[in-house]
Amino acid sequence: MHQFRAAGMIAQVKMLLLHQQRFELIDDLRRLGISCHFRHEIAQILDSKYINNYHETNQRDLYSTSLRFRLLRQYGFTISQDVFDCFKNDKATDFDTKGLLQLYEASFLATHGEETLEIAKQFAAKSLHKRVVDHEIDDIHLLSSVEDVFEFPSHWMVQMPNAKAFIDAYKRRPDMDSVVLELAKLDINIVQAKFLEELKETSRLADDMGTSMAEVKRGDVPKSVQCYMNEKNASEEEARTHVQSLIEEKWKTMNKEMMDSPFSTCFVEVCANLARMAQLIYQKDSDGFGMQHSVVNKQLRSLLFEPYE
Repeated sequence: MHQFRAAGMIAQVKMLLLHQQRFELIDDLRRLGISCHFRHEIAQILDSKYINNYHETNQRDLYSTSLRFRLLRQYGFTISQDVFDCFKNDKATDFDTKGLLQLYEASFLATHGEETLEIAKQFAAKSLHKRVVDHEIDDIHLLSSVEDVFEFPSHWMVQMPNAKAFIDAYKRRPDMDSVVLELAKLDINIVQAKFLEELKETSRLADDMGTSMAEVKRGDVPKSVQCYMNEKNASEEEARTHVQSLIEEKWKTMNKEMMDSPFSTCFVEVCANLARMAQLIYQKDSDGFGMQHSVVNKQLRSLLFEPYE
């Protein structure tokens, strides 16, 4: 019954997607965890946008430029950082918060040596932080998005564990599409049932960040954070900052490999999700496996055992 309902809604959303051909809708489908149903349509739209529109656009719109850049890179298109050159002489006050948020998100698709994107990340982070501190963001949902992205950019997120939170945010938006919303709610329950069938299969993930102190107390071998603290006589905060910088450098390498990869989009996404899952489990200041009441533990319990009502 659920599968039949889902199939009907998928067909409706496919028609909507092909009719509108909007980057915003593609991004929403990704964040809602249902973009897997529209791989062919999304690829078709992005390929058309890349060939016909992207290099011809003269619109100096930071929001649109950043969103296009991020999505095209996420789907393997080679896009130059030069698209942001036209904004280099602008001030933070020239941009709205949504544009700065998208710029910050886009900066995490950087590869090694892309100085423009590094500058963009620092500029956007500083500007957004100031607006948060100065209480300049009146939209509570936009404020929540800004605070969330400082913890975890969307490019580093696994879709499904974060889908419930985005569904809650999406259903309050004035531009919400009811069919898209209902499909997301139904799909997450269908996927949950599949997950429960697969719980017998487990995997062991390597960790360094979130478990470090908890594991030391349990007598486990010291990890990278403790090693750096001992070798450099650094504080835990300094060590975490250093390890975080190493993670960002590895993401730059992966970003490069994801563009024009000879492998299928599905395979590339699976590989990237291994890194995303490790960060989800171990980088929210808790040990998602070893600590019974961690934030991640609760999040995964919700994903696996609590249907979306």
